[in-house]
Amino acid sequence: MNEHSEKVQGTASLSRSSRLAIAVLAAGSLLWLAGDMASPGIISLGKWRAHHDRFLELVGAYPVTAALLLFLSHVLLAALALPGASLLMLAAGSAFGPLAGTLICLTACTVGATLTMLAVRHLLRPWVMRQWGSRLTDLEARFSRDGPAYLFSLRLLPIVPFALVNAAAGLTRMTTWTFFWISFVGMLAATFVYVNAGTQLARIDAIGDILSPQTLISLALIALLPWAGKLLVRVLEKHSPAALPRTLVLFNHDWDRLGFSRWQQTFPVDSAGFDLFTFPSNTRLAFFDLQRFVDRLARKASRKRWQAVTSSHEQFGALAAAMLAERMGWPGTPVAAVLACQHKLHARQVLQAVAPEANTHGELLPACYGEPIPEGIGYPVFVKPVKAAFSILARRVDSRDELSKMTRFGAWERWVIRHLVEPFERIVAERLPQAGSAHRLMLEAPASGRQYNLDGYVFAGELRALGFVESVMYPGTQSFMRFVYPCTLPAFVRERAVGVARRFLHAVGFTHGLFNMEFFHDDALDRLTVIEFNPRMAAQFSDLYLRVDGVDLHRVALALAHGNDPQFLPRAEPVAGVAASFVYRSFDPAAAPPSMPNRWLRHELARQFPDAMLFCFAKTPGQIARDFRWLGSYRYGIVHLGGNDAHDLRARCEAASRLLDWSLPYADAHAEPAGDPSRPLPALSLESSR
Repeated sequence: MNEHSEKVQGTASLSRSSRLAIAVLAAGSLLWLAGDMASPGIISLGKWRAHHDRFLELVGAYPVTAALLLFLSHVLLAALALPGASLLMLAAGSAFGPLAGTLICLTACTVGATLTMLAVRHLLRPWVMRQWGSRLTDLEARFSRDGPAYLFSLRLLPIVPFALVNAAAGLTRMTTWTFFWISFVGMLAATFVYVNAGTQLARIDAIGDILSPQTLISLALIALLPWAGKLLVRVLEKHSPAALPRTLVLFNHDWDRLGFSRWQQTFPVDSAGFDLFTFPSNTRLAFFDLQRFVDRLARKASRKRWQAVTSSHEQFGALAAAMLAERMGWPGTPVAAVLACQHKLHARQVLQAVAPEANTHGELLPACYGEPIPEGIGYPVFVKPVKAAFSILARRVDSRDELSKMTRFGAWERWVIRHLVEPFERIVAERLPQAGSAHRLMLEAPASGRQYNLDGYVFAGELRALGFVESVMYPGTQSFMRFVYPCTLPAFVRERAVGVARRFLHAVGFTHGLFNMEFFHDDALDRLTVIEFNPRMAAQFSDLYLRVDGVDLHRVALALAHGNDPQFLPRAEPVAGVAASFVYRSFDPAAAPPSMPNRWLRHELARQFPDAMLFCFAKTPGQIARDFRWLGSYRYGIVHLGGNDAHDLRARCEAASRLLDWSLPYADAHAEPAGDPSRPLPALSLESSR
């Protein structure tokens, strides 16, 4: 029996006569108290003066003891958020005067608030989040964004309960000294007003003294204090709109642009970087240097009021964000950890040392780009660049001729490859020289099985898993067909994957940030093989987690960027039982590109599928040819959809694909059986619950 049931049962067991007796006693007690308080003795000015004079005599006889007792009492009330602080301030004013009384009360109140903040930060965080989590999240976000300015406004205008302000500050990275002095200054005016009122009340000897100008002014100041504070806060906000600290998002495109825009009101962001796939933005690749890029951002950080940086961009963003965070002293993933993950050969060597059972053999291709392929390589073999992204040049080859053809590049292709790798190469040569050059291809023993992704983050060195997404390939290819969340991976395999991730990330010094681990699991052999570690968020999956679990990976990224623990973030209301990112591809280089939906078709898709998220990739013939050369296929669209279950999801995907006139991304032999489309799911909210 739970506590609530016991209380209900206990109340019900009381007889009607017992309840009537309790009510009569309670009513009688209240009437007695009311009559006693209204008696002439209580409101007698002479009696009040006698008590007050006795109080002043005790203070005069033991001034240090009285001041200490007043100080400790006020610390206790402030730390525990108990009522009575106003009465103590009035008493301090009458006993010690406006200046000494203000100093005693203000210092005590600030010390009490600081003790509460430290207790929440180091001892009571889980309990506080269970009690007030939904109310504290907004405060914590504003603290992270606005910092001392927001704390000052809350101290100046106490529209949020004292205890919640202290607790919310304990969830942030604000230093103890900053919290103390901002609180001290912010509460100065209110404390002085109350203490001064106590000084004036102490001078009342007759009823007429209550109407003295000094007393009336002191009482009026108490009444006007909230309005004056509100007016001052508005004036400050009006004249300093740029004072709000901002978050810098590097290479903010596609899923990131949508994901971070969901939190624009709470976490305003600025963007930097260029789009590798859009002309003329990608012309910046010709002169791009990571160190110069970071140096330029560091010089602008103070003027732009940036206080955090994040990126899910694999090619340049994750490393640049780590370097800038290190430079500015912001929370971020260690630079060496990002390098160790992105240098694929070095990552294989680390994995072999800490989790050999989850590794596959990897070695450098004994030939540079364009050189003859030596004899003696065992085929089939999986080939991929030591440093690359977007699965470029990563594929299985079955013969020496196929490998030779794959590694022969034209002058333009060599120029692109060199400029994609060179920014990373310069940093790795300086910061992780033992890893070796990244201007190479590497060979791996092919692994098989169903492919999955482990998404999670590390905070304060502790790894926390968020979920597992299944990657389904087009049959006979290494090209993704869809990503599905949640998946049916057995629990014991999940535990094994988390264990492998924990060992690897610890070995490379990955102590903070989001990560994504791609791996195979062979059901027949019960073998788990790591494909690679990505030291950043898998932004394409953020929408899937939001639909099914109410967890927004972009909100998690913002929390980590500001040094806050994402564990206690509130969740949005789920809108689907399963969700998928469907990837539409063409595998025929001679076929005409599929048509892109016009405005009417987009409107019709939104009407029939209000939860749909559509991405179109219209490319030139030259871009399509390069995609086939480097990827073996051409991606022309992505659609995100949710469903009540796997059958409903496929039925909705079939209907959406017919509407777009695109090929159905369910070409695998083990696809779920189709069903009838159920009623449309609700539109996905762009705002998580606060």
